[in-house]
Amino acid sequence: MELALRVMPEDLEISAERAHAREKIPERELLRENLDRAHGSIVSRISRPRGARVPYPSGVSLADRTMLAKDDPGRTGTSLEKLRCNLCGNEYPLAFRVCPLDGASLMAAGTSDDSMIGAVLAGTFRVTRVVGEGGMGRLYEAEHVRLDRRYGVKVIHTDYAGREDLLARFDREARAMSRVRSDHVVDVVDVLRTPDGRPCIAVELLEGRDLEQYLEEKTKLSVREALPLFRQMCRGLAAAHAQGVVHRDLKPSNLFLSSDPGGGVTLKILDFGVAKQLGNDDNKLTGTGAIVGTPAYMAPEQARGAIDVNASADVYAAGAVLYRMLTGKPPYDDDSSGATLVRLLEEQPPRPRSIEKSIPEGLEEVIEHAMAREPGQRYATIDDLEAAATAFAEGGGTVVIDASRASITAATTSMTGDAKAMTAKAKRLRPGAVGNVVAASLGVGLSAGIALALLVDALRDGAQIGTPELVLVMIGAAVAFAATLATLGRSLRSHWRSAPKIREESERIQLGVMIGLGTFGALELLARVWSVVALMRPGAWSPMWAAARVMVAIGAGAVAAAWGSKKKS
Repeated sequence: MELALRVMPEDLEISAERAHAREKIPERELLRENLDRAHGSIVSRISRPRGARVPYPSGVSLADRTMLAKDDPGRTGTSLEKLRCNLCGNEYPLAFRVCPLDGASLMAAGTSDDSMIGAVLAGTFRVTRVVGEGGMGRLYEAEHVRLDRRYGVKVIHTDYAGREDLLARFDREARAMSRVRSDHVVDVVDVLRTPDGRPCIAVELLEGRDLEQYLEEKTKLSVREALPLFRQMCRGLAAAHAQGVVHRDLKPSNLFLSSDPGGGVTLKILDFGVAKQLGNDDNKLTGTGAIVGTPAYMAPEQARGAIDVNASADVYAAGAVLYRMLTGKPPYDDDSSGATLVRLLEEQPPRPRSIEKSIPEGLEEVIEHAMAREPGQRYATIDDLEAAATAFAEGGGTVVIDASRASITAATTSMTGDAKAMTAKAKRLRPGAVGNVVAASLGVGLSAGIALALLVDALRDGAQIGTPELVLVMIGAAVAFAATLATLGRSLRSHWRSAPKIREESERIQLGVMIGLGTFGALELLARVWSVVALMRPGAWSPMWAAARVMVAIGAGAVAAAWGSKKKS
């Protein structure tokens, strides 16, 4: 897996053991009383279940690998008679042993074991507190020394400062983010050096939370809630692709919902740590065959370690994110990354409508089209994907966040004419494919029966066909029908979850039927012409040759269908 500077969620969550330990603190009632005074709210419990995220005051959670700002009652008026948490920045009375919000140890206010706290970078950014920490680095909040503005500063850990490969990736993230100018991509302000020489990136400080956290609370979103966010994501990706930058790790935790004073929310794409600059040799950083990204959302070619991954991988990931928003589940929901990779390489994810019936059939096909296993079967660009999804988002372009309920709402949507047409087409897709399979099987069965009857007629030299021969002909026709139905049905069933594959299979079957019928018609015409021109006996024909023409037509159809499948694969 590729490494990048990350503030991982597991680094910010309270373990069950630490939560249980805090429950045993003798001053627990005193902690609750002091906490109520500090934040003006009632805390019903301090411990949290395993896996629970740690909220900031007012219900704002620290997003993993994001730049988060929050009004901090402990940022000013520090005193040696108080203790300070260097993770969240809040101050508490001396009776506190640990921060009740994040479980971190407290130290005297105004002191810190982090040399970055108080440092001024490039004479401009004064580091004030730690926002989050991950396995490779820390994210700090910094204030501009001349302007009343705050920023986020990402700094690599001292232990990794000597790793040339990690420094190169860190530099790649800075370059990739700085190239992309979009309201929907986190903005890079500057690239700096710490006093001890470590590289760091100054970025805009965002207020809000990431999409993963929002979905954990809401489980899933309606179409009218999800599509405005999805369209913003597509616009950010389009800006990146226009600069030749492929994100390669798009997922809900890398999508930040930044609230603004007007109550709206802007989606920002984060973490370009494994981004690829098209035209550059990134294999020196990742290694040939290296797997980068998150298995549940990565494209199959990424899972195979392909070196030619391009913007189509982001199209797949965008479809996977929309899948997650609408169904409440990731496309591949396994306990381990290894199991997810195996499924990703071997099978399609469940159909979205098999999880959430309210998703329109047309929008389901849009998702399946974006998540096609082969890059050539996906939308050519992220703009094409947005255009297809936009048909279902008419009137729902405004996203508003209600601070009191921390929920996202959008204007009521109505399906446009394009959306209705796409939905009607999607509804016909699978029944039409089944119909093509049955029709082709019947055609093969009847053709085989006719060919057998002609052969029997030729062998009996014009004598009437008896019951045994008739039974033999019927059995032959039935066997041909059943064999064709089983073969085509098995192929169709293996692609049932993928609309592009079903359409491909249906077109392949139609091609075989048309070629077979065309071949038979051409041979029949040639036979008639031959009987008139060469034999001077219009209508004369041999049963043996007639049977041969039928069999040639069946063979031509089968070859055409197989060739069509091979060509598209």
